[in-house]
Amino acid sequence: MNKLILEKLFRWTDNEKKIKYILSHSNLTIDDINKAAVVSVRNPYHSFGHTLGAAEQGIRIAIAEGRPISEINLIVYALLYHDAGHPGRPGLRDEMNAFDLANSVLFPSDTIIIGPDHNRVMQSIRELILATTFPGNRGKTTDGLIRIVHDADLAHLGQGPIYWPWASMGLYDEFKLTQPNLTIESFIRDEQQKFVNYLLSLSGTGKVFVSDGAQKIFSDPVKDVQFVKSLPIGAIYYAYGVSKENVSLSEFKTKIECLLVA
Repeated sequence: MNKLILEKLFRWTDNEKKIKYILSHSNLTIDDINKAAVVSVRNPYHSFGHTLGAAEQGIRIAIAEGRPISEINLIVYALLYHDAGHPGRPGLRDEMNAFDLANSVLFPSDTIIIGPDHNRVMQSIRELILATTFPGNRGKTTDGLIRIVHDADLAHLGQGPIYWPWASMGLYDEFKLTQPNLTIESFIRDEQQKFVNYLLSLSGTGKVFVSDGAQKIFSDPVKDVQFVKSLPIGAIYYAYGVSKENVSLSEFKTKIECLLVA
């Protein structure tokens, strides 16, 4: 694997699995992924590791909905670039800057796997990237591809209650920028429930995820958040402490399970 990709990954052991999944379920090549890595940033959450996870889960959702390969390729390209250049704090032009970076490196020879009209394909990629602006029109649009992208960007909420803190603790550092009094414990005990409630209010359906595919294959965050909130303080601090380390998900699960019975 190209050294550039590995340098952009906090958890390369698990992220390597994501890359293999993307390559085996789309028409993209390792060179395509490396090109996206070139313009990505390295920060605790909006990193290339998150990007790969969103792309992987976007594929899983699309497959669950029976989407054609051209749409899968489109979803993957959009998600590979949706956080390109993200500075690790929210900004008004983050998604537009992400598309500008994608537009600067993607050429007809790349987008042919989606369709023959490069300009039209780039417009579609632009729409999907801009759709990741949060909350945007989450829960309001009927566009199926946009719904997939919406859910893929928040897919860590649907991977089970132990995956949730493993994947999201990097967000604490970003939240802290705008909420200086936020503690690691309140981030887990309070903010996670607030976020789930907010997502429910946006969807208006009683479900966090808005796409048909995500509702089929993802765990229910409404139920899982109760487990996350109940984590002992030692588990919460452990999760934060390893958020920037190359700890595999299986190692993380083993440690959390030990802390739960300690």
